[in-house]
Amino acid sequence: MKIEKQDLLVSAGKIGISPDQIEKLWNELQTKSSYHPLEFSNLFFYLGSAFIFLPLLWFFFVTFDASRGLVSALFGVIFSTILLFFGTFFLRRSAYISGSLFVTLAVCMIPLIVYGSLQWAGLWMVDSPGHYKNFFGWIKGGLFLVEVSTVIGGCIALYCYRTPFICIPIIFTLWFMVIEIVLMNFGEASNIDDILKVTSVLFGLGVLFVSYLVDLKSKEDVAFWPYFSSMILIFGGLLFLDTSKFEDFLRFLFSLGLMFISVLLQRKVLMLFGIIGVVGYVGSIFVRYLSDILEFPFDVGIFGLTVILLGIFFQKNHAKAEAWILGKVPTRMKRWLPRR
Repeated sequence: MKIEKQDLLVSAGKIGISPDQIEKLWNELQTKSSYHPLEFSNLFFYLGSAFIFLPLLWFFFVTFDASRGLVSALFGVIFSTILLFFGTFFLRRSAYISGSLFVTLAVCMIPLIVYGSLQWAGLWMVDSPGHYKNFFGWIKGGLFLVEVSTVIGGCIALYCYRTPFICIPIIFTLWFMVIEIVLMNFGEASNIDDILKVTSVLFGLGVLFVSYLVDLKSKEDVAFWPYFSSMILIFGGLLFLDTSKFEDFLRFLFSLGLMFISVLLQRKVLMLFGIIGVVGYVGSIFVRYLSDILEFPFDVGIFGLTVILLGIFFQKNHAKAEAWILGKVPTRMKRWLPRR
C-alpha cells in the first residue's frame, strides 16, 4: 500500500495527532525506507545520469589517452570527488534516487584512478595490460589490483551511503574477476566461449542465492538491484549459449520456476525475467515448426492476444493466486521466506 504525506496528515488530524509529530514521523520513515518505486519522475534521474556517464566513457575511451597514468588518476579523483559531492548533497535532502546514482558513478571511477596510479608507478603484477579500455575487453592478470580496489571501494561506499544501487558495480567487477580466473586457466581451450557463458550463468546463480540471503535477513528492501544483476548475468549467458532442444526445454522450466519463486519471494523482477524466458521459448517453437505455414502470422497474433488476456486475468486475480500458492507452503518453510 502506498501512502502519500497528505493522506497521513489528514488521517492523523482525525485522531488528534499534531502536525509536528506527523512531520517527524514522516521524516523518520523517509530515512528508514530504502525502497522507492519506479515513478515517472525517477526516469529523469536515470536519464540525466546516463548523460553524465556516457560523456565520461567517450572522454576516457576515445579522446583521452589514459596511458598517461598520473594525469588519468588525477582526472578520476577530480570527477569522483565532484560526483560524491553531488551524491552526498542529494542524499542529505532525501533525493535518494539521484543521490545513489551519483555515488554509484563515483564508484565507477575507481578503476580509472587505480589504473592510472599503477601505470604511473609501474606496479603491475604482470606486464602492463595496455590501454585502459582493455579493462572492458580482453581481461588480463595485470588488472587484478584494479578489480580488487573497485570491490573494496564499492563496499566502503555501500557501508557509508547505504544505497543498494552501488551493488551493481561491485557485482560486475566480481564477475570480471571470475572471468579473468577462467581465462587464466582455460584461455587456450577450443570451447572457451561456451565456458565463459556457463561461468556467467553459474556466477549469476550465486548472486541470486546471495540476494535471497540478503533479502531474508534484511529488514529493509535492499535486494532489488542484486536480484536484477543476477538475472542479467544468468539470461545473458543463456541467451548466447548454443543449446539443444532438450536444453532449451530445461531453460523453459527454469523460467517457469522463476515465475513461481517470484511469488514466494514477492519479487516482480524475477517474474519479469521468467516471463521473458517462457515467451522466448514458446516463440522459438512457433518459429521452428510453424514459420513455413501460411497461417503463421495469425497463429502468432492469436498467441499474443492469449498472453494479453492471461495478463488481464492474472492482474485481476493475482492476490488470490499468490495467496493460494503461499497457502500451499508448509509452515516450517515459511520462515525461509522474506517478510514483506
